Amino acid sequence: MMVDVLVILKNILEFIDFNNKTVIAVGAGGGQFAEYGKKARRIIAVDSNPQALAALQEKVAVIGLTDRFKYHAGDFDTFASAADMVFFEFCLHEMADPLQALAKAKSMAPQVVIFDHSPDSPWAYITAEEIKVKNAWQAIQTQKPSRVQHFQSLQSFATFAELEAKVIPQGEVSLQRIGKYRGQQNFTIPMSYGLALL
Repeated sequence: MMVDVLVILKNILEFIDFNNKTVIAVGAGGGQFAEYGKKARRIIAVDSNPQALAALQEKVAVIGLTDRFKYHAGDFDTFASAADMVFFEFCLHEMADPLQALAKAKSMAPQVVIFDHSPDSPWAYITAEEIKVKNAWQAIQTQKPSRVQHFQSLQSFATFAELEAKVIPQGEVSLQRIGKYRGQQNFTIPMSYGLALL
């Protein structure tokens, strides 16, 4: 599975200025987009998945940013700190109460940036997350964001088995929805995502 990480990272960096900021990065585990840390002064990565945080630590070491990252293994609702920015990385839709998460973030930092699937994303439908994504964006809209921008991308797969392995954690509905791709090779699924600034 591939998505154009460099294009997404470019969109993030053009949308918001990380220069010399302390950033609480929520859902940062995995480290796909960790290179924005080259601009920031310090990043506190908050993720409830220890394996994802371990992957982030490996990525950070490879790109030479070990001294800029700190790690908190746990849920955002149990975390308290102050920063210049709270940055939600593809995770607001996973939170039990997105509105409460945004309110907490606004109490921790003067800038809150949300990076997540767009409500109309075919990929969010494939992964059976379309309702959660819609709810997250409804919560964002109640906060009257000062800026919102949406982008188009593609998830690329070499085989159906690769897609199947990717969506297994999403459950039975997602596995049913990928049936039309069975037997295909070298195919793509559109993925739209958005950035919002509160």
